[in-house]
Amino acid sequence: MKTLILFLLLLPSLAFGGDWDKTEKALYSSYFALEVADCLQTRDIMSNPKYREMNPIIRGVGYKYAVPYSVIEALGVAYLSDKLPHKWRKGFLILATGINVYCVSHNYHIGVKFKF
Repeated sequence: MKTLILFLLLLPSLAFGGDWDKTEKALYSSYFALEVADCLQTRDIMSNPKYREMNPIIRGVGYKYAVPYSVIEALGVAYLSDKLPHKWRKGFLILATGINVYCVSHNYHIGVKFKF
């Protein structure tokens, strides 16, 4: 699991298109780090009966699909970001990062831990 997480943390460097500026790269890297954090929190949520997973996709299939789901989601965000017109990319990345900030901070405030 730790090796997989390390690989996933290196993945964003492969996603950047040629016309991404420094801010866009930083936003995607932040989004991706938060996606990994959310995936780790999901593991704790799914193994603890006092929590309930709020993502209906993962809740329906279980934690074993959380990592593939997170990878597909992150690649989808990278793909969409790369295909969006430059003037919209930053806003989309801010939105995607903001959603992950909300999810991770909410989980943290209710007591969810990060498990490797």
